[in-house]
Amino acid sequence: MTATNEKTGAGGVKATSTIMGEFMAARALCISAKEELARRMPDNLTPEQFVVLKMLSAGEIYADDLAERSGILAPSLSRMLNDLEAIDAISRKQCPTDNRRKLVRILKHGKDLVKAAK
Repeated sequence: MTATNEKTGAGGVKATSTIMGEFMAARALCISAKEELARRMPDNLTPEQFVVLKMLSAGEIYADDLAERSGILAPSLSRMLNDLEAIDAISRKQCPTDNRRKLVRILKHGKDLVKAAK
């Protein structure tokens, strides 16, 4: 069914499909939430970086697992981790058994950034 198809609802009343309307409302809500989160961030922190730092607050995690859990594509996460490492918010170290994996941990400055979010 497309967004413009009509169907008969309860009592024989025709109702226009609201799939597209629901999608647009959800999209607007997502954009609004992201804008609100951005307003609450310290000037040098993006909402996406905040989410990653908040996840790291629970404990160190391998970068590939962090990408999967956060829903951020690995190349994008790698760039983000580079930026966070450059401001001493996180550190990465090589996995002792697999050179392709990096263990990521939050540092004091990263914890301070999370606390600074309003």
